[in-house]
Amino acid sequence: MVDILRQYGHSLIFVAVLAENLGLPVPSFALVLVAAALSTELRLRLPGILLACTLGALVGDAVWYALGRLRGRPIVRLVCSVSLNPDSCVSRTENLFARHGLKSLLVAKFLPGLNTVAPPLAGLLRMSPLRFLLFDLGGIALWASSALALGLAFRSQVEWLLEWLAAFGRTGVLIVALAVAGWLLLKWIERRRFYRL
Repeated sequence: MVDILRQYGHSLIFVAVLAENLGLPVPSFALVLVAAALSTELRLRLPGILLACTLGALVGDAVWYALGRLRGRPIVRLVCSVSLNPDSCVSRTENLFARHGLKSLLVAKFLPGLNTVAPPLAGLLRMSPLRFLLFDLGGIALWASSALALGLAFRSQVEWLLEWLAAFGRTGVLIVALAVAGWLLLKWIERRRFYRL
């Protein structure tokens, strides 16, 4: 991953954040954290990382917001149907918006599922584009700056973890793949249990 990050730098960060905000299961927070931790070694500038994160997230959210305004509830249902908890997705997100309004966008990036559902729901609810943009930018800034801060604060631990994974080679990749597969299996079991109830 470090070699790919070294080769593509800010472009890779932009694409990863954009992909995650469009709903793909891309761990962009971890990528940004690693990029911040290794910024000196990779010759990446922190303002460039922040800009790439902001643009990627903003473009992804703007697409979903526009689709939510144009197509309404079917778009929100589509987004929820690909989540691992589609059954409670729409109602949970609508309840959060009913209680907190656009302030929900300030924390949406930190909550799995809400990250992708909040922008089309804001469009569906006909929230002002300018207010959406301001609150969304606030949430993006909090999310990206927390990834940068954690990367800088835990630089040595991130370097150690990457060296440890590199030492294990394919076994390290297998460990990470098994952890992700275990998490997905757990979410699938929760979903099946919900359907039985």
